[in-house]
Amino acid sequence: MLNDNELYRLLSAYKEGTLDPSDRLRLEMWAGESEENSALLGLLSGSSADAEVLRTLGSYDRERVWRNIRHEAARKRRRRIFRTVIRTSAAAVLLLGIVWGTGRIYDSYERRDALASIIPPGRTKAVLELSSGMKVALTDGPEQLLTEADRTEIHVDAESTTFRSTAAEPERKARKTAGSDAERPLINRLTVPRGGEYQLELSDGTRVWLNAESEISFPTQFTDSVRVVDLKGEAYFEVEADAAHPFIVRTEMLSVRVLGTSFNLATYADDPTVEATLITGSLKVIRDNVETLLQPGMQARLDKQTNTMTTHAVYAESYAAWAHRMFAFFNEPIPSICRKLARWYDVEIDASAPGLDEILYSGMIERAETLNEIAELFSATNELIFRERDGRVIVEKTRQVR
Repeated sequence: MLNDNELYRLLSAYKEGTLDPSDRLRLEMWAGESEENSALLGLLSGSSADAEVLRTLGSYDRERVWRNIRHEAARKRRRRIFRTVIRTSAAAVLLLGIVWGTGRIYDSYERRDALASIIPPGRTKAVLELSSGMKVALTDGPEQLLTEADRTEIHVDAESTTFRSTAAEPERKARKTAGSDAERPLINRLTVPRGGEYQLELSDGTRVWLNAESEISFPTQFTDSVRVVDLKGEAYFEVEADAAHPFIVRTEMLSVRVLGTSFNLATYADDPTVEATLITGSLKVIRDNVETLLQPGMQARLDKQTNTMTTHAVYAESYAAWAHRMFAFFNEPIPSICRKLARWYDVEIDASAPGLDEILYSGMIERAETLNEIAELFSATNELIFRERDGRVIVEKTRQVR
C-alpha cells in the first residue's frame, strides 16, 4: 500500500518519464489493485497539474468527506468540495470513481425523484446495407454469415461484423481489368442509430468503433492505391498499417490521412466543432487543401462558426473512452455533456437554460449506468437537477428550479 507522498512521487516521475524499473513495477502493482487506480494512472499521464491535485485529495479523510456530503446541514461544504475537485482537473475521476464504484452515493443521498421513468443505456445495434440495397439488422442476436457479390464473406456476431475476402490474389487482380464493371468496388454502409454502438472490422484488418447516431460507408474490398471510407457522426479507428496504401477518412468538412494509427474522429452535425484526436501513430488533417500534421496526444479542432482550425495538446485516450464503454469529461460544459448523453440514451435533453455553458465538469462514468443514475450523480453537486417533462429531460441550475 502506497502512502500519499510516495504515490505523488511515483506519479510525478511517471509523467516525467524518469521511473526506474523497480518503481515502475510498484506503480503498476498499485494500478492493479483497483479499476479506479488503473483509470487514474492513465488519466493523470496526460496533465502535468493533476498529480498536485491528487496530493491535495489524498489529504482528505474519505469517510469524513462523504459523511459531510450526505448530510443536508453540510450543503455549503459539499458545494465547496465538489467545486474544488470536479472543476479542477482530471483527478476528479478518482473522486467520482470511488463514490460511484464503492459508495453508490445516490443510494444514501437524499433523492429528488427528478426523472419519473427509468431511462436505460444504449446497446449494441446497427443496420448494414449491402451493395444490393438489402438491409440487415445487426443486434446481439445469433451469429450470421453473409456473402457479397464479390465473394466477400461478412461474419456477424453478437457485437461486431468482420469482412473477409475469399477470392485469391490473381482473381482480385483480374477484377481490376480496365474498363470493366468488376473493377468498381462494392460499397456497404453501416448505420448506428441513437442509443446504439457497434464494432466493425474492414477487409484490410482495420477496426472501427461506431458511436451512437453515426454512419460509415466503405468498400467490401480495398482495391485502389488508397483506402477510403466516409464517416458521419463519431468513430474510433485502429488502422491496419500498410505504407503502400494510406487510409483516408472523409467527412463533410474535412478528411484525415493515416498509415498505421489509432485516432478518434467526431463530426456530429449538431456539435459546434469537428475534432480529430490522435492516440498513436501520425495523422494528417486536410481542410481546404491545407494539411495539418498531428503527433500523438494532439487534437485538431475545426470551429464551424469561424471556419478556423486549431491544434491542442489533450489527453487523447479520454476522447476514445466511449469506445471502451466509459464517459470521460474534462472541464466540459454541461450542454456538450448532455448532447453525448442524449445520443447514447436516445432521449431529448434540453440543456439550454441560461448559465449552463459556464458550468464545467470532469469525471468518468460507465456508459452501462442508467440516465437516472447519472442524473443523481450530477445532482449530488447541488448545482444541477434533471427533470422529466413531456417526454423530454430538462436540465436546470438548482437555484433556477421553482
